[in-house]
Amino acid sequence: MKLYLQILVLFVCFSLKSFSEINVRIDSSDYRIGAHTGAFYSINESNIPRIWSSPQCGIFKNDVSFGYNAGIDFSLTIFSDILWSDLRLNYKQLPIKLSIITNDYQVYNPESNSYVPMTIKSEFNSILKYLIFEPGIILQPIQSIPIKFRFSFDAGLFIFGKAYETTEEILSPRIYTFPDTTLKHITQKGDLRTSQNNFGLISGVFYEYKIFNNAFLSAEINYRHQLHSALADYNLKSKMIGFNLGIQYGFDSGKEPPLPELVNIDTLKHDTVVSVKVADLPKKEIIKPDVILSVSSLNVLETIVTHTYPILPYIFFDSSSSKLKDKYIQTPKNKTAQNEVPNSALNIYHSMLDIIGSRMKENPGSRLMITGMTDGAEEASPVQLLNLASKRAQVIAEYLTSNWSIEKGRLEVKTRVTPELSTSTIYYEGYEENRRVELYSSNFEILKPIIYSKFKEYEISSDSIVISSKIINFEKLSGYEINLSADGNIFFNRSFMTNDSLFIFKFNAEQKEKIAKGLNEKKKFTINYTYMSDSSRVEKSLPIDFQLTKNKFELGRLNLIIFDFDKFEINEMNKKMINDFVANTIMDNSTVSIIGSTDKLGKPEYNMNLSEGRAESAFKVIKKIKPNADFKEVKGIGNSMLLYDNSIPEGRFYSRTVLIKVTTPIK
Repeated sequence: MKLYLQILVLFVCFSLKSFSEINVRIDSSDYRIGAHTGAFYSINESNIPRIWSSPQCGIFKNDVSFGYNAGIDFSLTIFSDILWSDLRLNYKQLPIKLSIITNDYQVYNPESNSYVPMTIKSEFNSILKYLIFEPGIILQPIQSIPIKFRFSFDAGLFIFGKAYETTEEILSPRIYTFPDTTLKHITQKGDLRTSQNNFGLISGVFYEYKIFNNAFLSAEINYRHQLHSALADYNLKSKMIGFNLGIQYGFDSGKEPPLPELVNIDTLKHDTVVSVKVADLPKKEIIKPDVILSVSSLNVLETIVTHTYPILPYIFFDSSSSKLKDKYIQTPKNKTAQNEVPNSALNIYHSMLDIIGSRMKENPGSRLMITGMTDGAEEASPVQLLNLASKRAQVIAEYLTSNWSIEKGRLEVKTRVTPELSTSTIYYEGYEENRRVELYSSNFEILKPIIYSKFKEYEISSDSIVISSKIINFEKLSGYEINLSADGNIFFNRSFMTNDSLFIFKFNAEQKEKIAKGLNEKKKFTINYTYMSDSSRVEKSLPIDFQLTKNKFELGRLNLIIFDFDKFEINEMNKKMINDFVANTIMDNSTVSIIGSTDKLGKPEYNMNLSEGRAESAFKVIKKIKPNADFKEVKGIGNSMLLYDNSIPEGRFYSRTVLIKVTTPIK
């Protein structure tokens, strides 16, 4: 109610100010016919039980919702355009959404190794639909001001919608489900049999504007107080604050308007009239508004980079499905995918089947082992699980034979119920990661890392950009917008209501990284200005000048290892990768940093120790190969900075890695 009064006061003040500027009286008519539509904010009060007819199991809490209404109206003058009678016929639709959160049960949580409350959210949902008969009166106290007040009574007939539904959802721990294996299910549904007709009182205020002849537009704010419950057995009341837009057309009864008051001509003052020819007036030169704009340059550091990406030899599937996901199908038949993949770990991973297919064609004697697996809980029996695992492996084999013409004899298909190195299923992500096909080849060329050699990478070294402007012939500057765009796509945008001619655009770390990424993708950057006045709009664009500085060091980034869940040991294949690539990258004058990381699963303290163990394992292997290497740092960062999207299994696996950074001076 307090909010309603505040809105009402603001509405009246704005209307008075607007009309004082217009200074035009809104003419009335004897009667009007029109239509209106609107929306309303409803505060719902209820004591509906969580389980019908069982109040002891909990009561749904009060809630708010939004609804809409539409209808037709008819009004008739009662007294001298001051008092009107009004009748409306409305259709109103009110969604009712009530909820309650309970913690009535204790369950065992294997993640914390303790009993915790099971948190359940119960919801009541219904949409009440009424046909409403609404008689009332309209009062316009001041004829020169087009603000009217409306008071009415309404009677709502509950004849359209009576359906309701209640649901339950497990909020935590989400490792448990209802007996139907869902986290959310319907508990009750049906019709509100005890629904009854609805009665209320309405008060409102509206502003009226004459658009032409006898046609009027109106904007109305109103408040409705419900007199009794919408249900006979439980309390369900709603207080509503609404907003309506309407249009009406007025009709006159045919009476002659009163004659205007006669003016005594003798009382008028006589002024001298001077005639001036248009040709005698000097012509005024028209100067169009304009802006002179200048933008400072950005300093950019160019580094020569070699980046090595490992192949994650796992293909993941949806639950109980053997269909290959679309993201693994990247290239047309017989295209050499390895030369087309963008410089990105996940792009490389999603093109893995085409990369392997092209490599097997280049190495005719190579063979590939394809092992299908499940999460161990997708099917009812071990036989069904092995059948699903076999289908998954066959899908991969068929992709390679049909798209890359790989002979079936070179593909060995095997099955397991679950992976040998599986992810723990105390996390629901574990099931997702174990639903996979593993690929293995004894030929190192098939699954070796992909190397992007000596490409240019850019880093923004400026912290800001300075923009200056000189405004010409603007009568009154009402504001301006500045945006930085790359190939037409806006990166950052600012709006200002100021006359400043100098602006310093400061960049944070994230913005600098976005600009650098755009430069790496060879995008063109511009600064765009839009100046606005009451009657003019001028747009200017200038390209950003980048001052290039070449780094004195060459950078090698080697993500050679992808660890399995909760592992930090380096297997023989990874040791071979390190020996083949690191030995040729680390020079006598190089400095080396080793940074271990993990995915999001597990506690931060444990993940920190795990990441440090991964970094230490890589350090020991590299130290044997390059005993005199200058190690700048060997550390773990745990899951404090996730390297990839951890909502997908491949993103979590690629986060279980060690980054080896090798910085070498350029000769």
